[in-house]
Amino acid sequence: MDFWSVHFTECVIACLQNLQELKPLDQCLIGQAKENRRKNRYKNILPYDTTRVPLGVDGGYINASFIRMPVGTEEFVYIACQGPLPTTVADFWQMVWEQDCTVIAMMTQEVEGEKIKCQRYWPDVLNKTIMINDRLRLALVRLQQLKGFVVRVLELEEIQVSESSSRARTGFECSRFWLRDSPLPAFSHDVYAKL
Repeated sequence: MDFWSVHFTECVIACLQNLQELKPLDQCLIGQAKENRRKNRYKNILPYDTTRVPLGVDGGYINASFIRMPVGTEEFVYIACQGPLPTTVADFWQMVWEQDCTVIAMMTQEVEGEKIKCQRYWPDVLNKTIMINDRLRLALVRLQQLKGFVVRVLELEEIQVSESSSRARTGFECSRFWLRDSPLPAFSHDVYAKL
């Protein structure tokens, strides 16, 4: 090994050792609460209490966190969320509605190996409406298979029965199909180019 390879290897090892010593910046008590444990796909991946996404006026729980990125004078806000479980799909769509999300980038496959990583949270049939809960319904408006990923245009609609009216939002959902070892940056450029 040459000098630079040895130096690089030593730096990587030092960085990994430092990561092992990191302590959490905040607590995850809400995600650890007994009533919320069944909403977590993994027991060791929980949102921090201060950055979690609250659901509804009561601040209900979903395993999702806000990510705030200041760029110059602007702040971009994203949400990182676990792949929904069968029992949390309605919570997922409630979060999408309440947070006014317009793009969903699914960064995992539904199944990896033989393990389910994400419950299918979108409809399979074009223009068929499904009820998410008693106030939200969802339709697959358009589907496009591209190289390496699928783009779905979905319409999420809130039904206000008492007023006999509704309001709808259209957004994009992109699912990436890749092997675990394939590079993510190429996908990122493809998605940005299409959107």
